Amino acid sequence: MKTRGFLFFVFIAPFLAAEGPAFDAASLKPAPEQAAVNRITRFSGGPGRKDPGRIRYSNVSLQQLLMEAWDLREDQVIGPGWITSRLFNLEATMPAGTSKQDFMLMLQGLVAERFSLKLHEEERAVSAYSLTVAKGGPKLALGGTSALNAATNKDGFPPGIIPTGSFQNLHFPTGARLAGLQISLDEFSLALAGELKAAVVDETGLSGKYDIALYFSPDSAPASPAPDSATNTATATPEPRSERDIFGAIQKQLGLKLQGGKTNQHVLVVTYANQTPKEN
Repeated sequence: MKTRGFLFFVFIAPFLAAEGPAFDAASLKPAPEQAAVNRITRFSGGPGRKDPGRIRYSNVSLQQLLMEAWDLREDQVIGPGWITSRLFNLEATMPAGTSKQDFMLMLQGLVAERFSLKLHEEERAVSAYSLTVAKGGPKLALGGTSALNAATNKDGFPPGIIPTGSFQNLHFPTGARLAGLQISLDEFSLALAGELKAAVVDETGLSGKYDIALYFSPDSAPASPAPDSATNTATATPEPRSERDIFGAIQKQLGLKLQGGKTNQHVLVVTYANQTPKEN
């Protein structure tokens, strides 16, 4: 299984806060205790969203803030147990026209400074999925040929505008859809990784751009690749439970297949953080 390389860094709060762009104003406070009982997490605003000059995050964990700031998945942020359980509210404003990259740097600096973070990135061998071509060959539509954005779309999901090169992930009690327009299978693998909460590496050997719409049962995926019972390593191929199971859906609808394996991926490791952020 091929791997993605990365550079090794050690980050300390004063360096992050001093070197990068900063929010115009920011308030970061512990969420009310009741939030942990009836936890409803909300992310709103920021570059590319309805209110690009302001963010409002409610009942978010430090892990989720780090995921937003470094554009990582849940399984790529490692630290003390409380970084997933203690909740915070964040409101911040930023200059007009702030780019997504600058926004991430602002969030990195803010979180690092307020929590007195010490963290680093490192490479670790992790359980992963490889995306391969299933028996019978791929069933993929060439980019720009689908009707996903059409007002007459009858797939049961609300029609909308999916930007070229982007994904839309919709979850309803009756079903889920992962759809993208004119995207590569490497990009599709990254989107699947977010759904499966595990690394997914494109091993199809297929190039080009495709319109992809995957329909499946929500919450049908395990948290990590299934282990091989004989070797106790994550090399077993997940067996689809039905055509609506995400593994069965990938085979039936796209002519592709997920296989368990191992890969090296970078993770963000929190070695120190204050449990209560500094005052504004």
